[in-house]
Amino acid sequence: MSRRLHRISNHAAALLTSIFILIEIIAPAMAQVPANYFGMHANSGVALQPPQWWSNPWPLVPIGSMRLWDAGVGWAEINTADGAYNWTLLDKWLGDAEKFHVGTVMYTFGITPQWASSNPNDPTSGLGLGECNPPKDLNADGTGPDQIWKNWVAAIAVHSAGRIKYWEIWNEPHNAYYWNGTVAQLVRMAKDARSVILSIDPQAVMLTPPIHGTWQTLYFASGGAQYADVITYHGYVYKAICGVYPKASDELKMISSVRSLMATYGQSSKPLWDTEVSWGVTAATCFYDPDLQSAFLAQLLMLHQSAGIRRVFWYMYNNQLSGTLWSQNFDPHHRNYPGTLHKPSVAYEQVYKWMVGGNDERPVRSVRDHVGLQLQPPGGYVAEAIWDTSQTCHKGICGTINYGVGSEYTNYLSLDGSKITIAGAQVPIGAKPIWVENQ
Repeated sequence: MSRRLHRISNHAAALLTSIFILIEIIAPAMAQVPANYFGMHANSGVALQPPQWWSNPWPLVPIGSMRLWDAGVGWAEINTADGAYNWTLLDKWLGDAEKFHVGTVMYTFGITPQWASSNPNDPTSGLGLGECNPPKDLNADGTGPDQIWKNWVAAIAVHSAGRIKYWEIWNEPHNAYYWNGTVAQLVRMAKDARSVILSIDPQAVMLTPPIHGTWQTLYFASGGAQYADVITYHGYVYKAICGVYPKASDELKMISSVRSLMATYGQSSKPLWDTEVSWGVTAATCFYDPDLQSAFLAQLLMLHQSAGIRRVFWYMYNNQLSGTLWSQNFDPHHRNYPGTLHKPSVAYEQVYKWMVGGNDERPVRSVRDHVGLQLQPPGGYVAEAIWDTSQTCHKGICGTINYGVGSEYTNYLSLDGSKITIAGAQVPIGAKPIWVENQ
C-alpha cells in the first residue's frame, strides 16, 4: 500500500497521528470496482403484480446487485402452509432483475411461518406471531431432524436455481424480533442450508448471518462461519439521538473489528460484504439535510471500497423512514409523476459513475481532516475523490476550503453531476466529495 501526505501545514501536523491511524485502517487493495459492488434494497412496491396506481417504478439509480429483504418474499410470505408456495412476487422480482440488468441477486432467509414455528404465539417479532422463532423440529441445542427448514430451502433453491446465486442465512439474528432462537440452532440451519443448496446449484454462494459484535463472536466460536463463503455484517453507524449525525468514517472502526474477528477464527481469506447500510432512520438522528445526506452516502461508499469491502447494499431506495433515495407521489391524479428522486440518489449515481471499472492503486491522501481515494483505470486516466470532513452544510450552503491538486488534473466533477475546469491547480473541497480527473 502506498502512503502519501501532501503539504502538511502546521495545523495539519497536529493531526498527524490521526492521519496515520486512518491510513492504517484503509487496507486491502482490489483490482477493480465492478458494478456489482453497488447493491440496493427496494420494497415490494417496486415489484407489485398486477401493478396498482400507487406502485413504484423500477429504481432510477444503477443497481449492480440486489438484496431481497423487506421485499415481500420472506419465508412466511411464500411458504404459506406446509407444502404450499406462492412464488408470484419472487418471480416478479427475479424477472425484473433480469429485465433491468441487475448483475446478481441475493436472497436473505428469515420470517418463519406461524405453522412451522416452534413458538407460534410468540409476539416478539412485532409483525406476525411466531415469525422470529426457529422451526418446531429443531431443538435448542441444534439437534433434531430440521426437515421443515430443509424442505423450504430445497423448494426455493430449486425454484430459483440459476436466478439467485447468493444466499444469506437469516437477517440480523442479534435482534430478538428477527431471531428468538439459539446460536446452535442457527449454525445447524446454516449447515443444512449449505448442504441442500449446493446439492441443487453447485455454483451457489453461501453467506453468514449479517451480524457484528457479541453475536457474531458467538456464531463464529460455534463454527458457523465454516458454512459460509462470504462473511457479512450490517454497517449502520448512527446513534438514535436527534442532532447527533452519523459519520461515514466510523464505518472503518466497525470494519476493523469484524476483520479482527475473522482473523481470530481463520476466516480472513473470505470476502467481506456490508449487506445493509445507510444513514439509518432519518427521524432518529434528525439527519434531514439533503446535502449532508449526499456527503455521507458518497463518503460511505468510497470508504467501504478503500477498506476492501467487496459489496455494499444501500437500505433503502424507496423506504420512507431509512436511507430514503426516492419518495412516492400518492396522488392518483398524477400518475405520470409517480415520485421524487432525492438529492442523495443523484449523488449515488455520480459515485457509481466515478468508481465503476476503476483500477484502484490505493494511495489514500490525507491533509488536515481531508481524505480521498485515487483510481487509475487503464488508458492513462487518473482520478481522485477528495473531501474535507471538517466542513459541513446547512440550508443548501456547503462550506469549502481551497486545496491544491496535482497539475495533471484538469477538471473536477461534483455530486450533482457538474463538470468544472480546474484553475490554478486549486479546487474547493468540503463535506461532499468531488472527483478530480486528468481528462
